[in-house]
Amino acid sequence: MKYILIMFLLCIGCKKEGESYIVKDRFGKEHKYDINHSVNKDKTTIYCQLHYKWETIQHYRTTEGIEYWMRKFKYYK
Repeated sequence: MKYILIMFLLCIGCKKEGESYIVKDRFGKEHKYDINHSVNKDKTTIYCQLHYKWETIQHYRTTEGIEYWMRKFKYYK
C-alpha cells in the first residue's frame, strides 16, 4: 500500500511527455511553448520551442477575441 502511495505522489508533479501549447500571434505565426500562457497576466516570458529563443507574450482583446503579440525577450545587464 505504501508503494502505491509513493508512486502516486511522484506522478502528481509529472508532466505528460510531449505536452505543448501552440499559440498564434497577431500575424498568424505559430509559437510552441511547454507551459500554458496565462491570459490573466499582463506579460509573460516563455521559451519558444519553434524559434529557440525567449519571447515575451502580451495579449490584448479585440472584437475577434484575444490576440497575442510575441517579442524577442530583451535582457539588460
